[in-house]
Amino acid sequence: TVMFAWMMSRVDRKSGATHFTLLAALEVLGKSPGAWLAGPVADRFGYAPAMSIGWALCAIYVLYLWSVTNRPCHRSTAM
Repeated sequence: TVMFAWMMSRVDRKSGATHFTLLAALEVLGKSPGAWLAGPVADRFGYAPAMSIGWALCAIYVLYLWSVTNRPCHRSTAM
């Protein structure tokens, strides 16, 4: 939810739906390697370490997002 809300805040208002759809497709594509690796990582290291890795990756993303939220957004205000 945080990722999609952030993407919505960054799209150009003139082409928002197209821009958002492209960002959403890239976001889902970016998740694919994690889905492919989740099973083998859990098999190799166990459930708790696999979940810890997932939580750590989420925390890194939230920290990154927190660091960029104060940057100005370069979207067009003209309709």
